[in-house]
Amino acid sequence: MRTSARLLLAGLIITAVGCASKKSPPPQSFWQYRQSDFATAPGVPVYAVVSMPEGFFPEPSTAPMWLSGGTEVALVGSYNGEAVILGFSGAQFADYRILSSEGSEPLKGKLLDACASPDGSAVALAVAREDGNGIDLLVHETAAAKRGGRVATLKGNFELASVSWLAHDEIVLAVRKAPVDDQPLQTAVHYFNPVGKELSKWRTIQCDLAHPFWNPSGTLAFAATQPGAAAVLFDRRRGKCSDLLVPGNVRFIDWSPDEHSFLYFAALAGATDAGGFAAFDYDLATGASRMIAMSSGGVTFTKNGTVAALGNRKLTNRTVLGSPNGSIALEMAELNLVTGEMQITALPLQTTPEAMALSAIRYSDAANSLAFELPVSSAVGGVDLVTFDLSSKATGLLARTLRSRTLPPMSWSPDGRLIALVNIYSGPQATSTSQPSTETKQAALVTLPVTSRPTLAILGLPRRPSP
Repeated sequence: MRTSARLLLAGLIITAVGCASKKSPPPQSFWQYRQSDFATAPGVPVYAVVSMPEGFFPEPSTAPMWLSGGTEVALVGSYNGEAVILGFSGAQFADYRILSSEGSEPLKGKLLDACASPDGSAVALAVAREDGNGIDLLVHETAAAKRGGRVATLKGNFELASVSWLAHDEIVLAVRKAPVDDQPLQTAVHYFNPVGKELSKWRTIQCDLAHPFWNPSGTLAFAATQPGAAAVLFDRRRGKCSDLLVPGNVRFIDWSPDEHSFLYFAALAGATDAGGFAAFDYDLATGASRMIAMSSGGVTFTKNGTVAALGNRKLTNRTVLGSPNGSIALEMAELNLVTGEMQITALPLQTTPEAMALSAIRYSDAANSLAFELPVSSAVGGVDLVTFDLSSKATGLLARTLRSRTLPPMSWSPDGRLIALVNIYSGPQATSTSQPSTETKQAALVTLPVTSRPTLAILGLPRRPSP
């Protein structure tokens, strides 16, 4: 079914078909592979479910990183109170090693941030120096027998740092200087190649760029700020930040492939409930925002520039604020921002505005498919992991985490055939004799029926997705 952009302008935003009766969640007997806090749907290949070493807790806001051509999955987290990166590989991804080390030695200092190279062949780390005087940049080649170490050091008093690996093999290290009295925040931005050579003169800018979201070409970076302030855009070519007509406390979603706009998620004016949010597209040329999806965090760009979004087109601001937990049917909309053409596909799912606002989508270019997470609309709690094939319009339920409505970290493999899912919020900690080290060791494979620690699940796509 196709519709024009007039629906968008009229407020009938990308959203679902009507008000079907609320469906019950699948019965327990429906699930093919079930544990106390995790289950997969019939027809879903389960390649691995690996229990984390005792004392390791994955970072909930960081997606799994696929390394070495998709043969290793790295997780950022805390191990006995220290920030580390563990890499899981081998048969059923059960072998693990500490990637956040300095050569063969334990890391000297505190891990602040990490990222993988675009091809997954290396990991860059930003580490606060042990002496408190600066930041070290470390680069590890994941396939090397002996991992590398420090390639650059920034001396000074810094309180935050972020590291980004751009598509053209350039590493950006942004460090926020510790504030002095009432002076404005300052961020120093440095550009290195993987061996530590500084590629261009570093700049100190009068804005907070400690957590940037770079566009594909690495020329612009969006940065959220604080409530009551404006979000900022850093233009690398000019070396300056400028305020955007966007609230500071928004969630950045995605850059458009042509870099002319970006998607973000923000509260609606006067909203007090969890469902009172919407996704917007910000046009850099005009500085104008337009609403894309009411009460939906599940929005992203695809490789051809189309916006894919979860929603319900009959949803309005009034119904969202008045009935955030009311049952609604779910749809997937594909919107061409240039022509205004929109295609809507009804999904075999029911949800609520509140749950939809908490949803998130990840797109795989290789598979031309979407994987989205949607909190379960029931008192039991949990999150459904669902795929949507943009070519066939087929929907497939992969798995459900049970116990918590917090979205688990998730990512696609480089070839678009696998999905890594980190089920963090599981049961009480169990005892274990395994300890992480810089050498490869064997992790404990989870066995039915109980999961006692956070787990890493590697799932394939449904063999027979429902139409």
